[in-house]
Amino acid sequence: MNAAYKMVKLTESQVKEIYQKHMIHDFPDKERKPLSMILKALRKGEYECYGAQENGKLYGYAFFVKCAPDYLLDYFAVFPAMRCKGMGSIFLKQLSEHFKNTTVIIEVENPLCAENEAERDTRRRRILFYLRNGCRDSLVTAKLFKVEYRLLLLSDEKHIDQNEVKEVYRKIYRSILPSFLYRTMLKIH
Repeated sequence: MNAAYKMVKLTESQVKEIYQKHMIHDFPDKERKPLSMILKALRKGEYECYGAQENGKLYGYAFFVKCAPDYLLDYFAVFPAMRCKGMGSIFLKQLSEHFKNTTVIIEVENPLCAENEAERDTRRRRILFYLRNGCRDSLVTAKLFKVEYRLLLLSDEKHIDQNEVKEVYRKIYRSILPSFLYRTMLKIH
């Protein structure tokens, strides 16, 4: 890989800047956690944030919920000026290498549950992007807060099966949701 492209662990100030300049545009309000929640989890070691750089300049970010030794990709985006140039693929491959022997689950909204064809197409393209870049479909779906997701795996290095994916997913959400919400708002298929 070209040395001009580099993945870095983000500092708290970088996380704040990304949230305020980019995340507020990249993710709808209903999908975006409050910055205070992200920073609290980051300080407690329950969250990790990475940036993608080209020649020292950030062009994307990936935020993860950490429930050692496993992770959930919480947010992944490339800055608008750098989209459609292969930068997301480069960054995803760097993340995959970094988390090579770790289970990292990616939630992607299920195309079958889209409200219209345009939304269905966007969801399909998102899934294809991940699959094209080495991720694997776990064949597990989950419904969380009335949104249905397909669960993908960042890397196939560990070769975990559907039951293991379900258990890791449950473990992650048990660690971040109050028990009442966990019991009532999470269904795994």
